[in-house]
Amino acid sequence: MSALVRYAGYDRSEIGFGYSRDLRSYYRELERQLRPQRSIKAAAKPERPPEPVAFLPATISPAKAPPNWWSLPELRIELPGDGWRRVLRETCKKYGVAEASVLARGKRGGQIVLARQEFFWRLVNEIGLSYAEAGRRVGRDHTSIRYGALNHQARIDRGEA
Repeated sequence: MSALVRYAGYDRSEIGFGYSRDLRSYYRELERQLRPQRSIKAAAKPERPPEPVAFLPATISPAKAPPNWWSLPELRIELPGDGWRRVLRETCKKYGVAEASVLARGKRGGQIVLARQEFFWRLVNEIGLSYAEAGRRVGRDHTSIRYGALNHQARIDRGEA
């Protein structure tokens, strides 16, 4: 006789055909008894709301009042490599092209190419970015930046730019 059957108090000869169904129901009942009882009313009961806290308004004495930060002039600090958008704006304004067309791939119009090459040259020579860093900023390969910058430098040397 199995240990489960002995524990349940059944004997196979007594149970017969309905043995497995009776054993399942016995273990369900045993599980219900061992499970902690939770009443539905206790679970649905809302918790007491927290006590309201009284907040006092902040008082600032005139001696400790913060300065009028809204009337101070805006300070713009440009770190090395941060002015590339300004350079892009200036270059596009000079050539009369859109910023998106200078940064876009596949745009090969005459003024767009000249603006793009001058932009690359200014990134490297005015801002001081390396070819790789300039390429990362504008989403191009470093060799594209180098090629554009060298072409613009050649135009400067010929006196065309």
